[in-house]
Amino acid sequence: MKVLVIGDKLTCMAFALGGIATMPVSGREDTRTALETALARPDVGLILITEKMADMARELVDEAVFRIYRPLLLEIPDTEGPLSKGPPVSAQVASLLSR
Repeated sequence: MKVLVIGDKLTCMAFALGGIATMPVSGREDTRTALETALARPDVGLILITEKMADMARELVDEAVFRIYRPLLLEIPDTEGPLSKGPPVSAQVASLLSR
């Protein structure tokens, strides 16, 4: 199973340096298309999406987290740091692992 990162160009570049597959996006439609593509790929086991991009496709993100269950989807901070809303990433990871 592969890990895939969806986010802004700089965040994706950082993950790509570590050998992780990325899908850089810049707007609402880009984000929705990338997320739909990633969710349909059978080789992807974990999708990391930046919080800002997740907010651009909130309905689709929530559906993936609460209804689809596979691949796992986790929101991460981008290079500017975490947004000040929602549960911490550690709580999200614990929730995903308890399924």
